[in-house]
Amino acid sequence: MTVREAIKWGLEELHKAGISSPQADVEQILMHILKCSRKDILVKIDRKLSPEELKAFRDHISRRSQREPLQYITGTVEFYGLQFKIEKGVFIPRPETEFLVETILESEPIRYKDQEKIEMIDLCTGSGCVAIAVAAKVKNIFIKAVDISRNAIKLAKYNAMLHKVEDRIEFIVGDLFSPLDRRKYKEQIDIISVNPPYVSSVEMEYLQPEIRQHEPLKALYGGPHGLDFYRRIIHEAYLYLRSGGILVMEAGYRQSQDIEILIQQTSKYTNISWKYDLAGIKRIIKVQKR
Repeated sequence: MTVREAIKWGLEELHKAGISSPQADVEQILMHILKCSRKDILVKIDRKLSPEELKAFRDHISRRSQREPLQYITGTVEFYGLQFKIEKGVFIPRPETEFLVETILESEPIRYKDQEKIEMIDLCTGSGCVAIAVAAKVKNIFIKAVDISRNAIKLAKYNAMLHKVEDRIEFIVGDLFSPLDRRKYKEQIDIISVNPPYVSSVEMEYLQPEIRQHEPLKALYGGPHGLDFYRRIIHEAYLYLRSGGILVMEAGYRQSQDIEILIQQTSKYTNISWKYDLAGIKRIIKVQKR
């Protein structure tokens, strides 16, 4: 089978499976197997695939036809211009979460503490994408990255070594703030960031098969209304933040008003601001400790 014939066959298989982006997925799979760019695929369009390449291609197309996410198939995902290793059992970083990184990089502690040591906590770190992307840009930042999943923390450590920031990120297994010594870190932290589980019970029923059948649901479900983790984080974060320190959180669709109410009820934060994503949704909230 030539590359041209493989593309034709792959497209037919993914069309039958109802995949919404068959052309892009076939190309990504071929790029991964042949270790080449999209441009190189066109150059090699009449090249015959080796038996090993053909077997891998058929296997990958079969897995994608069963609605397995492309990122798990190729084992890689791009986030904030960096390549991360990803594997089953660990939540796949989304493009929307790049706005979380942008908000952190634009924040007061980073803009005004050029030479000083900046302390940050990244909760629900998953693959480590947010902590690593920030550490790659800010050389004087030191991060505690926490996740309840041991597999996620293991993968995040690998990704940190991949991008040579492992000396400035400590990865910790635990449930939100629970593994952190409150007395040791009391009012010591400049930035707390989190992309928490925020999918509600109703939304869980309508998730795409790629998400519902393959991604870790624990990283998605945020309680009946999707707000359980926000309540806990908002209640505890101010104990760790310095005066003027910031809490930055990703939010789900139509959650902005409920999250603002939770924040205002504590009377512990001020200067609420939002960053909108490309769809015009209030995606990232930033608040400051009074």
